[in-house]
Amino acid sequence: MILSIIIPVYNVSDFLEECIESIITQDVDSEVYEIVLVNDGSTDNSEEVCRKLSDKCYNIKFITQKNQGQSSARNKGVSLAKGKYIYFIDSDDFLLKKSFSLIFNRIIKGDLDFIGFEYERAKTRFKGLKDDLKLNLKCKGSGLNILKEYNYNNGPCWYIIKKELLNNLKFEENRLCEDGLFTTELLLKVQKGEIYSNKIYGYYVNPNSTVNNSNDKRLRKMNEDMFFAATKFSQFINKLNTEDKLNKGVFFRLKDRQESYTFFAIVRFLKSRRRYKEVKPFLKELKNLDYPAYPIKVFDGYKIKKNQLLIELFNSKTCLYFMIKINRILKFIK
Repeated sequence: MILSIIIPVYNVSDFLEECIESIITQDVDSEVYEIVLVNDGSTDNSEEVCRKLSDKCYNIKFITQKNQGQSSARNKGVSLAKGKYIYFIDSDDFLLKKSFSLIFNRIIKGDLDFIGFEYERAKTRFKGLKDDLKLNLKCKGSGLNILKEYNYNNGPCWYIIKKELLNNLKFEENRLCEDGLFTTELLLKVQKGEIYSNKIYGYYVNPNSTVNNSNDKRLRKMNEDMFFAATKFSQFINKLNTEDKLNKGVFFRLKDRQESYTFFAIVRFLKSRRRYKEVKPFLKELKNLDYPAYPIKVFDGYKIKKNQLLIELFNSKTCLYFMIKINRILKFIK
């Protein structure tokens, strides 16, 4: 088996069949890949859809587990996978038509550890690919060089990887923001990779997804896990030899990503209208890291003036105190 495609499934009965259709209609021989569906305790009829699909296609297998979250489902899928390579796809997304074979053939021909590509945000389903079927290389080399040259996507749906890279590497369970941690740690292990500018993946903008429907409890969980992610990045940075000319670029890439987690964690903290005394322990921990994530010095707020102003305010504990206090009343950051 060459490729295992792992799909976590949770309450996606309206989308799963189209996701699978977008895979099995690619120009890839069904004998060389398997699809592993991990039904993560769905409460709709997703399990029935999984069973129907596995009955229909010999290379689709599925299991059902109690609801433990997307990370657990992905980790379970990896443990069951038989392929030399692993690819993750989200169950409400899809592959653009006539696209995946380009990337699949390239990773095999080049004997690569890692191959990445671009995605297209889509409000409609199952879109076709333009006539240009030529791969367009953006960068290549080790994971360190990719980190230096490419402002990488956090999600694991934008690349295919050799399974052997996942030894001692799993998704953090019971955490949000786990994608960015997984992808970053993975890239630090890559020896031979390539990134292409071709749009292969269709990211469906689902208005009913949990990402687009955050309640106060989820906001609280999100900002705490983003603070956690910022602390983890200190560990990643610690692995680098910052005297190396190449790694200087990697160092600043990881510092930028680390501090972006701090910035958006504070934004979400404001949105959740919690008290200043609740954020103080997080800020103290971030400040005392080997590579501090607070105050914010490298992240530029994507050069957006509003974000840059917020960074200045966040870096002042006095200003942040009054922002939190006032926002609890006026709700100017929602």
